[in-house]
Amino acid sequence: MGFLLETMGVLHWQGLGHLFARFWPLLLIIWGVIKLIEYQQAQREGVRPPGIGVGGVFLVIFIVSAGLIATQANRVNWHALGDELNIDDGDFNLFGETFDYNDELSQAFPAGGNLKVVNDHGAVNVTASDDNQIKVVIRKRVGADNQQDADKYNLSTKPQITVSDRNVVLNANTEGAGDRRVITDLDVSIPRKAPVVVSSRRGDVNIIARDADVEISGQHGDVAITDINGHVTLNLERSSARAERISGDLSIEGRANDVTLSDVKGAVRLNGEFISDPLNNPDRYHVLAPGDLAVFEFSGTVRPESIRIVFLAAALPGPRTSVSTMFPETCISKTKTVPSSCA
Repeated sequence: MGFLLETMGVLHWQGLGHLFARFWPLLLIIWGVIKLIEYQQAQREGVRPPGIGVGGVFLVIFIVSAGLIATQANRVNWHALGDELNIDDGDFNLFGETFDYNDELSQAFPAGGNLKVVNDHGAVNVTASDDNQIKVVIRKRVGADNQQDADKYNLSTKPQITVSDRNVVLNANTEGAGDRRVITDLDVSIPRKAPVVVSSRRGDVNIIARDADVEISGQHGDVAITDINGHVTLNLERSSARAERISGDLSIEGRANDVTLSDVKGAVRLNGEFISDPLNNPDRYHVLAPGDLAVFEFSGTVRPESIRIVFLAAALPGPRTSVSTMFPETCISKTKTVPSSCA
């Protein structure tokens, strides 16, 4: 029956899964009613009533086990779990279909104003406009069982622009449909002199041509900053960054997969983990190798008790200096702990 409903487009596998997770005890009740009817029928006919049998026992065990598993699985926010594990399904919707929507927003941008963009799932592109308007081109993908549900989720996840004095906030509102997967890409154009702050949980961020400061908090995406006449601050988590033609200071914090800098005229400050392992050797920097150059921070009162690697490079221009010539082999360990004999 479930297969027929799915084939006819009446109900998709996700809907069937939700129904089973909620109502699987009814299957046991129906099965019990059927066995009761069989028993009463046998009594009326004066024959021995059929028992449960081995097959019936296995059927009950299967329904109970599958029902308990489905109930627990139905309580899991799989989209949030996928984000946490860095699993991106892109346009692929395991349950149901994916529906596309396009929209546009535009309104006056306040003189001397600044913009903050909040997008939990989707790309953000910010460019300079030729007028005093904020214009937003919206490309949205909604996961749903059918067109009617997708239209409902689309209405509940409309991006919103709010203005308070000189502060402009653009919210992609991707969480408006609850645990339904909604991916919204935003192409934003605003006056070139407006400062920009972007908060992104999953998706690429690209900002081009700005005569103001830029601040980005990004997770699970590529961040690209180009042609910025101002200071740039990046707070990254499992992301990569590329910055080109920055006239002011550049500060990058967090954990980045890869960082590429070009033509930065101001001071550059890196605070975090910025080690990119080679593709052909993913464990390259998990253990120090001869020839590596490392800077250590020692902790301890009288004698060093522990060390922390604050900088690590495979090589620097000029003569290579081997770590093994600076520290005995016993002083280098995977746990970064130094025995007292190394003092």
